[in-house]
Amino acid sequence: MKKGWCFFLAVLLVISCAAVPVSAAGQEKASAVRNIAIVFDNSGSMYADENKAWCRATYAMEVFAAMMNQGDTLSIHPMHEVTIDGKRYDSANPVVVSGPKNAEIIRRIYTPDALGTPIETIDAAYNSLARAKGERWLIVLTDGDSFYENDQDLGGSATAEKLTERLGRYNRQVNVMYLGIGSGAAMPSVKDGGAYRYYGDKAGDSGQVLSKLVYMCNIIFGRDTMPVSGNTLDLDLSMKKVIVFVQGKNVSNISAKNASGDNIGSKTEEHGTRYSNLGAGGYNGGNSVDENLQGMIVTFENCRAGEYTLSYSGDASSAVAYYEPDVDLVVRLVEASTGNIIGGDETAYAGQYTLSYGLKDNQTGELTESELLGDTHYEVRYTVNGQEHTASSDKKRDELTVSLEPGDVLDATITADYLSGYHIEKAGPDFGWPEGGFKIEVRTIDIDQLEADVSGMMESYSLSELEKDGAFTLTASYNGEPLTGELLGRVEPHLSVEGGDIDVTWEPNADLSGFDCHLKYHEDAQHTRSGDYKLSYGISYTNEDAQTGQSRSREIPFTVLDDGYGLEAELEASQTYYRLSAIEEGEPLILRLSKDAQPLTDEELRNVKVELDTGGIPYDAQPVSGQSSYSIRLRQGDDITTGKHDITCTAAMRNNVGREVSAEAKTSVEVQKYPLWLRWAVLGLALLLVLLVIWLIMNQKVLPKHIKANGETDFNIGGKTVEDNAKLGYKRQSKTLDISPPSAPAYPYVSCAAKLKLEPVSPRRVPSARRQAAVTEVVASNDISSVEVGASVYERDSVTGKFVKEGSAPTIISSNSVVTVNGTAQTNKGKKKTAILSQQLRFK
Repeated sequence: MKKGWCFFLAVLLVISCAAVPVSAAGQEKASAVRNIAIVFDNSGSMYADENKAWCRATYAMEVFAAMMNQGDTLSIHPMHEVTIDGKRYDSANPVVVSGPKNAEIIRRIYTPDALGTPIETIDAAYNSLARAKGERWLIVLTDGDSFYENDQDLGGSATAEKLTERLGRYNRQVNVMYLGIGSGAAMPSVKDGGAYRYYGDKAGDSGQVLSKLVYMCNIIFGRDTMPVSGNTLDLDLSMKKVIVFVQGKNVSNISAKNASGDNIGSKTEEHGTRYSNLGAGGYNGGNSVDENLQGMIVTFENCRAGEYTLSYSGDASSAVAYYEPDVDLVVRLVEASTGNIIGGDETAYAGQYTLSYGLKDNQTGELTESELLGDTHYEVRYTVNGQEHTASSDKKRDELTVSLEPGDVLDATITADYLSGYHIEKAGPDFGWPEGGFKIEVRTIDIDQLEADVSGMMESYSLSELEKDGAFTLTASYNGEPLTGELLGRVEPHLSVEGGDIDVTWEPNADLSGFDCHLKYHEDAQHTRSGDYKLSYGISYTNEDAQTGQSRSREIPFTVLDDGYGLEAELEASQTYYRLSAIEEGEPLILRLSKDAQPLTDEELRNVKVELDTGGIPYDAQPVSGQSSYSIRLRQGDDITTGKHDITCTAAMRNNVGREVSAEAKTSVEVQKYPLWLRWAVLGLALLLVLLVIWLIMNQKVLPKHIKANGETDFNIGGKTVEDNAKLGYKRQSKTLDISPPSAPAYPYVSCAAKLKLEPVSPRRVPSARRQAAVTEVVASNDISSVEVGASVYERDSVTGKFVKEGSAPTIISSNSVVTVNGTAQTNKGKKKTAILSQQLRFK
């Protein structure tokens, strides 16, 4: 479906506007920061068949950007990737124009590949806005009857449903506009988002696009089209801004001057617009351009009212001007009898008043009824003593009459709507009225001349001394004259302390020059908080005509310091062991008390309540005069259990501000039936028994733990050495040491083994390696001639066959002792030779 001029006209008119929320006050339209996201439909129909719609669309977007204010941002989200000077942009990475200065980059947009109409571009545009601040607008312009999602054609029905769901959801966060172009365009059914504006419409053909988008522009931007008669601009109202857009070739030197040659205002922006000569790839006619798309946009600010002549150079085809009025809502309260305007710092009295309202020219200060304000509408809501009244008016300016009685309070809120969406709302303080409204006073009392003064107040008070120190004086005056003597009887003080814990009392002083006032506890000191307070004070005065006026309330800050002390306790036990039968003869426990590290007086000590948890031991607690302590003596009792008793002592008293303070201290004592020395005696005896057992164990004679060969075995047969080690078999439990010779292959029959029977010699306390053993017997075979153990020689007795040694001295062995066995070895052929085995021992 070809979009052509329909799309061009739509974008051109939308971009001549800037976005503003429908609820924004008129005074904020020009200064609001706007973030605008436009979905740029650069699908194939924009470029096909020599269509120039792409050229007109980019030109229109450049015009739009050039008409933005400083601080506004335009994000162009193309449906298909575009490039600018070789840099790529797409729906997620849009072309961003910040303010009007760099609007010309839009004419350098080129579409390499123009395809269908993806709905995801709307999502990308919304996501861009969701991260932005300020006013946010999402604009969708399309003639598409069917969108694509995930590269799948949705069809007409699904397209409308998808658009309705998406735009309705997005409208809860941003302002949304949708314009379907052509009778076949899909149309969502979105309800207005409430806080955010939604507007949707359809242009049946290109002839309707202009009027519909002008209406949309008036909603979004708040600018209106200025009537141009020939080249004359007639301003009967000052303007914040006038934007002149002249389209044509070689347009320049745009100005607007009055008959005196004065400019319409300050020229702040000037931008020449021009068509793009870039198109899209893949289309034979994709580079067709419309060379008539040229012009210039000039922005004037702070424009004064008057008649101006618009002039410019070049071949212009059209000229249009947009404007923003420089007005404000004015509300005045006029006293009907005098015509005086009552200001916020003036006193209003009973009578008839006129509440007038209208829009004023901010530069002249005069009320205006200019037709350039368009249709105006006012809503008035005012209250008298809280009772609400309403009125409305469609006049350029209007008024209403209010009758006020003494004591009435008048307040008001007025709204003004004008042009296409400008809205101003003001309440009493915005008119210069007092906060809370005007209070109607009695004429005979001028409250501004009624004064109260306080003297004698201190910046801070100790909580315990508040009533003693809290005296001060209140004096009154009217028109600068003291109210004393009889006049003091017509004065009523108004005194209160913020917080509720402290009261104020007063009475006239003796010479009737003022009031003697006193700060008092609301209950007592212990229920009064410490901290910051404010004394509010004022007076009421009744004159001779029974008219009463009340002075303005004033405040004096003061601080109440908490000087209430705390209680500390320490429980000392000089004796911790008591014999049950002599418990009363023991030393007393001492409870030492202090207040903030200072000792108690005897009077304070007597007021301390002392309670002990002794685990059933009776006690007496007596204060010790001059020592800030209690003596606690334990007493006899029938149910005292023996053992350890944890004693907890709690002391409580009321401090100097009447608060109950307490402290806790703990210790422990032991109560037994026997004296303490007996325990130590039993413990000493048990210790001696243990030591005796240890001594006996350590002096018990034991063999070494291990006996091993110390070095290599010296073994030879017939004078030839056998290279191998003897085998030692030490059995500690059976007290034997077996010595076996190594094997000799040539002598299968070797008799050179012996067994030593041992007895322990060294006590257990001697380390195993240093112990000794006594050899009680040597056992060997018949082929053994002798066994040498250390210095002892054992030879076979010819009668008994046993080995005996010479002498009666015992044979003692230890580490490094040598055992030598003299035996025989025999070959297979029966040849015998002498065999000698010698092995040094090592104890471990």
